Amino acid sequence: MVANTHLQFSLQHHFFDALLDKVSGSISAETLTSSHQPRSFSLHDSTITASPVVYLGANIYQRVGEQYEKFEALLVCPESGMRFLSLENINAYLKEKGITASFVQLDEQQAVFPSFCKRDYSIVLSALLQQWFNFGPFGFHVEWLTEMPNYNANYIAKALLYIDKSLSTNEWLLGYGVHSKLIPKGDTEPSINCLVNQLDICRPIVILDAHAPIAYINDIAAELIFDVMSKRKQSAFKNRATFDKLLKKQGGLFDEQLLWLVEALPCEQIQQYAYRIMKTIDDNLQKCCELGITHLFLNDNHVFSQSIIDYYQSLSLPITIEQQQFDRIDYSITKPRQVNFPFEPLSPMRILSTSFGKSCLQREEAVTELSRHFENDTLRQSKASEYLLLSHDPMTVSSEDILHCKVLKKIS
Repeated sequence: MVANTHLQFSLQHHFFDALLDKVSGSISAETLTSSHQPRSFSLHDSTITASPVVYLGANIYQRVGEQYEKFEALLVCPESGMRFLSLENINAYLKEKGITASFVQLDEQQAVFPSFCKRDYSIVLSALLQQWFNFGPFGFHVEWLTEMPNYNANYIAKALLYIDKSLSTNEWLLGYGVHSKLIPKGDTEPSINCLVNQLDICRPIVILDAHAPIAYINDIAAELIFDVMSKRKQSAFKNRATFDKLLKKQGGLFDEQLLWLVEALPCEQIQQYAYRIMKTIDDNLQKCCELGITHLFLNDNHVFSQSIIDYYQSLSLPITIEQQQFDRIDYSITKPRQVNFPFEPLSPMRILSTSFGKSCLQREEAVTELSRHFENDTLRQSKASEYLLLSHDPMTVSSEDILHCKVLKKIS
């Protein structure tokens, strides 16, 4: 591993642009979107009231600026929108206006809460790389709620051997998300690059790190990459021994050298990933709906990605998709912010639970940071009426129980 590097492996790294260049070279965005059958996305039971309804019995939170105010009841009226009041004031308002409303008694452990947004999301890159295997501490498909307690090189070795059995003969074993900073270091722990060569796997192996722009590769992948470079008129290496010496010194391909990897990746396998991008995006949008995420701020910059984003923005979706530009990727709600390199629709509750365990933020501060308003005032006002009914109140339950908070319905 390259020591003392200040680099971070963000989605703005040129490796990902080159990867999308290769994907778009195998199939155009227009071909993908023209053959796509739009899906119906739902947030479990989405409630849009046709008549006035009063919700009471649970903690009901209204977001005011970046703070939360708790109320006894919520009136949802088709004509006048939402009113957060005490039960006494709501009854007085109904009597004054001559309105007949239905009353819904919620369980006291439930909560009405503002919907969530997801920032810095790369929807197309996510759909591409989720077809690779994730080697972080949340499982192959990053669906575990909590980190595994013993995350080490042994886990990665077993995972590689297990995945190898599921692949066809000509496929590369491609992965991402190795949290190298979490893996114990010592004489008994082999480096990831040494590990991939110790295993009895007869196929190219490539795994991207989560923290630094580095790819761990085995000798079979190294040979194929070297062969591609050797065909150039001006190769960076005179012979394979020189190339292997560099890999051993660095612990893999580093930074600009990742572009060599893109050249060598098998076109047929990349094309298969490309054909499945739209389905994976659909799956991700559905997961976002189920998690109560109603706004996505995207940072995809590639022309191929933008064409697909434009297509989804033309559809009638329960999620607002906005293109935003950010200097760096950041899913952490703690300070200082960290780059965790996640691609899946992270559960807001999982992030919230993690923040309690790893920071000194007060609960209200962490929740405020998690679901903070957008910079754009117009969006803020237009989406202020989207609220969620949660199975548990994240403001009152224990950190462990936060992980079990479910979105029961959307109230709008």
